[in-house]
Formats: sequence, C-alpha cells, structure tokens
Amino acid sequence: MKRLVSLLLCLSLKIFTVARAMKPSHTLAAIAKTAQKDPTGQKADAKILLDDANKALAAMIKAARADNDLDPKKAKNKPFWRSTQLIAKNLKMAKTGLTAKSNDFVKGIAEARQLEEQMKVDWDLTDSKNKQVIENGKKLGHAIALLRTDFSKEAARKEEGGELTAKEKAEFEKIKSQQKELLAKIAKLEKTAQKDEALAKGLGEMKKQANHIINEPVTLDAYIATLYLLDDQIGLIRGYEIYVDKPWRADYLVPVDWTNSHETSYCEWDTSVSYDWALVDTSMTSTRVRAWTFQNRCPTKKSARKNLTSRTNRSICL
Repeated sequence: MKRLVSLLLCLSLKIFTVARAMKPSHTLAAIAKTAQKDPTGQKADAKILLDDANKALAAMIKAARADNDLDPKKAKNKPFWRSTQLIAKNLKMAKTGLTAKSNDFVKGIAEARQLEEQMKVDWDLTDSKNKQVIENGKKLGHAIALLRTDFSKEAARKEEGGELTAKEKAEFEKIKSQQKELLAKIAKLEKTAQKDEALAKGLGEMKKQANHIINEPVTLDAYIATLYLLDDQIGLIRGYEIYVDKPWRADYLVPVDWTNSHETSYCEWDTSVSYDWALVDTSMTSTRVRAWTFQNRCPTKKSARKNLTSRTNRSICL
C-alpha cells in the first residue's frame, strides 16, 4: 500500500511539473479545443459559439439583476450595465449578419470583443464578487474570443497565408508608429496619475501591449496577432477613461481619438480581405485564445467614482 501511495505521489508530481513547464499557448490551445465542443460533444461552428455567447450574456444579466448590490441605478454600476447593453447590441448585429452572410457578422464580433475587455474594467468598479455573474462572464468572453480568432477576417487572412501585402506592411508600420506615440502620451499621463493606483495599473497594461506590438516582426502571423491585441488595448483605453480627472482629460482624449482613427484604418483593411462564408460552418483549432477572466485590476477606484456622477449617462465612444 505504501508503495502504491509513493507511485501515485510521484506520478502526480510529474504531471504538475509538466503542467508548469507547458507554455501558455499550449494550455490555452487545450482550453480552446475543449471550449469548441457543445454539451452534445459536437464541434462548435460560428452559430453554436454565437448562441453560447448570447446564452452566457443572458445568464450573466439575469444573475446581476437578482443582486441588489448591482442595481443599475447606482452610479458605480452604470458603466458595467452600459457595457453589457453594447455587447448585446453587437452580438445581435453579429447574429443578423451571420444569417444574411454580411459583414455585420465580423464587425459585430470585433466590437463585442473590445467591449468585453472594457466590461471587465467596468466590473471592477462595482466591487461585486457575485460568482454567477463572474462565471457567466468568463463563458461569454471565451465564446467571443473563439469567434474572433476562428471566424474573423483575420482568421480568413491567416488561413490564406503568404507574405504581407505592401498595403498590410504599410499599415503594420503605421500601427507601430502610433504605438510609439501612445507610449509617449502614456509616459506623460503616468506622471500626472501617480496618485491614482488604478489608472496607473491600467496605463501599465497599455504600455506593455504597446511595447509588445512595437517589437513584433513584420510577418503575417505577427500582424494578425497585433490586430487581436488591439482589441484588448482599445477596450482598456475606453474602460479606463472613467478614471481620468478633468485636468488631464485633454491628454487622455488623444489615445481615445486614436482608437477611432484606428477603426477607420481597420475598416479599410477589413473590406480588402475576401471572406469565404463556408468558414462559419467549420470548426477551426484556435491557438491564440486566452483564458478570459474578470480580473481585479483596480486596487483603488476613488477617481473613477468621483467622475461617475457627471459622466455615466453619456454615451461611450464607439
């Protein structure tokens, strides 16, 4: 019996060591592979994943409405509810686009992905630990992430392969240049936001993303990965806007304005990429899906709450 226990212990230690040694991309690929199956064991196509996203959103909203602490009338909860409404709107657009086989499908998914990242910032403001909301939020984010990485124009372009076109190279260099400008603006904002731990943390994440993009090689895989990473960055920039006090709003509006100019450039690229609608009926193995979670990335929220009263009723920049 002692020998059996020893063997089991050794085996468990080996498994733990292998798991620790695995690269994040390997573990996430495994998560993606599992997530691409519905409860009946069938592989998930675009329709199944879109249904999964809508079901998770509905369950998340139902759980939030049943929680008095998440009352939509409370100022600190308004950004979260606004984000959920916009996600619902874009998922509806995506569903209509999928039925009609129009560009609204890929557009709705791209917008929903950015908004999901923004919603995680807004969630932190609520101070809620509601497990049902968090669990369904994870399911929502995972379904949207799979839709984005497997059924987007980016996925179609990656499947096509080959070298970057001259236009894509020029756009990639433009993105890198814009990220350098963003770093300069972040450096200025970091000095003024030193006393706001939450905003400083958010700026730190944006800074990390910008540096990553700047150092990416000029290849097709890196270009596609950058377009996905910009979803995160745009969501963060819009989410943390609520934390910015009036004296530095002019500085922060530069990154916000950049998100709008990027979307104009992105639309031009998007329309230039051909899309085979047979793709939406196919399940593709994703290797770039992250494990989406509601993170407590906001240690202090004083400035955001101070700004809530005057700004939560205005429309979020899209």
